Amino acid sequence: MYDPLVARAYYSRYPLLVASRALQLLRYSNRFIFNLLIDKYIRRDEEKFRTERAAQLLDLINKAGPTAIKVGQALSVRPDLIPIEYADALSSLQDRVPPFPSEEARELLGSELGESKMEQVREILIDEPVAAASIGQVYRGKARLSDGSELEVAIKVQRPDILSEISLDLHIVREFAPYYQKLTGAATDLRGLAVEWGRGFIAELDYTAEALNTKNFNQEMQTRGLNAVAAPNVIDELSTSRILTTEWVYGTRLDQSTAADVPRLCTVALNAYLVMLLETGCLHVSVVERLLSICAVFASKFADCLCDLPLKLMKFATLVLVSLKSLCSATRTLAICCDATMESYAS
Repeated sequence: MYDPLVARAYYSRYPLLVASRALQLLRYSNRFIFNLLIDKYIRRDEEKFRTERAAQLLDLINKAGPTAIKVGQALSVRPDLIPIEYADALSSLQDRVPPFPSEEARELLGSELGESKMEQVREILIDEPVAAASIGQVYRGKARLSDGSELEVAIKVQRPDILSEISLDLHIVREFAPYYQKLTGAATDLRGLAVEWGRGFIAELDYTAEALNTKNFNQEMQTRGLNAVAAPNVIDELSTSRILTTEWVYGTRLDQSTAADVPRLCTVALNAYLVMLLETGCLHVSVVERLLSICAVFASKFADCLCDLPLKLMKFATLVLVSLKSLCSATRTLAICCDATMESYAS
């Protein structure tokens, strides 16, 4: 549980550590800030250079580390807080994050699983992760389970020292937020937002909770008859609080598939997300992004049919989509920090 007062009391004993990290963040961002000031006060045309500045912002976020990436992911769906050009650039952080060295992942795997369990993991492709996220990255391998069966697995390994990195960065953000808010006149409660980010970020670091949420998600979908919607099964014997092992699932993203049943699957996905939003309270990570992506795929598949719809029905369909987007945005505000596979929220 993230407690900003405890963090302040702790880091007040290490002022040099805080100052060193703050200066490092300033070094990463000084070129971006300088260019912003040039655009505003000398060129007097901020909008003209926003796309270029957005690319610079994305670069400095990747350099600044996991906390900045998490904040960037959260801001990518908040065009009410940042210009749309920035939001578009930061959206790449949802599924394209620089990986950490695989040698560090190998060491963490060994220390977390131990020698006996490491022997169960075979043919793990440790040299190259198949995916990287803000707090961990995924490797593909084969495992021999205690019951003698073998299967392909996905092994998610948490970034080393991420707890200390996130805690320090959040402390700095929270302490400097009032000064930034006073300087820029921002209406948003940035200090309160930093606290909420902290609670979400720290909660995501417990892969044991994520495994439990994954199991609950599968059970909730089955209870409601949505058997076509499922998360990969968790392999408990090869999972810890920092390692999450699941079965490997083959598939194709809906927006990249050319299969004939994509429109039907879009309706299944939309139904599943509405169940998550309105009934279960257990949200898949990228609610807004996935819903809008599904809506776009659905619309593209039925583009010809939509042209033949009566005007009133077209207006009704548009109203439904707009309402759905508003609902997702409101829900995303509550789930703004969620980046784990699943995250539970109390009603």
